[in-house]
Amino acid sequence: RKEALELASRQQWQLMHLQSDRTKEREEMEQAARERAREIEKHLAHLNQMKKERDAAQANWRQQSNALSTQTGRFKEKEEEVERLRVEAEKMAFQEAAALSALEELREKHLLQQEEGRTRALQMEERERELRHQQEQQQRQIDALKERLVQMEEATRQLANDAEEKDEELPDEFYCPITMELMSDPVLAADGFSYERAAIQDWIDKGHVTSPKTGAVLENQALHLNLSLRSLIQDRMARRRERDGAAAAAWEGRGDASVPDL
Repeated sequence: RKEALELASRQQWQLMHLQSDRTKEREEMEQAARERAREIEKHLAHLNQMKKERDAAQANWRQQSNALSTQTGRFKEKEEEVERLRVEAEKMAFQEAAALSALEELREKHLLQQEEGRTRALQMEERERELRHQQEQQQRQIDALKERLVQMEEATRQLANDAEEKDEELPDEFYCPITMELMSDPVLAADGFSYERAAIQDWIDKGHVTSPKTGAVLENQALHLNLSLRSLIQDRMARRRERDGAAAAAWEGRGDASVPDL
């Protein structure tokens, strides 16, 4: 029972940890989105400034061009200034196009990251549902095992009482179905039968997935201590040792140095 409760507790802890990770990742995504929005606003402000400078340069260029058109012969140096302004205007237009392209890339990247975030959130929700489903299945198995333990305890106690009253051999439930020896550390497997812990663990470690008793496929490989059966075996063996001790004392009282094998 203790191991089953610990297993359920670990599953609950994993679920809480997954929810915490999901909340943390959502907060990080929102922070990243706010930073990208601020970066986009900064680029837009820079772009507007560049547009204003370009418009101013173009207006200046037109003004200079109109003035130079009437004074071509007198102001050759002004022609060079006009050319320089034109080159600067073209350069600024190129920079504007590059800025627009970078802004578009940032928007596409932002949309892609949002889509990836939604996908990860859906995957985490699916994983959370799977964990909850597994936890519910394990709880149902634990409840079934508890009920089986109670039934086994009642049946074993009845067998032990009947055997004691009739002075019969120990019940078959006291013996491991694998080793056919009296169990000292009985555990309950998924098939509902009890085995010696070392024997059933060795059976599982060798790759077996079926019940040693019935041959059916085991639903899981969990082993739970059958405390009630172990207590019955220990009590029965203690009474037998007490009976053997009393018999040995009786033989010694008769002056016989040997103790009969009871």
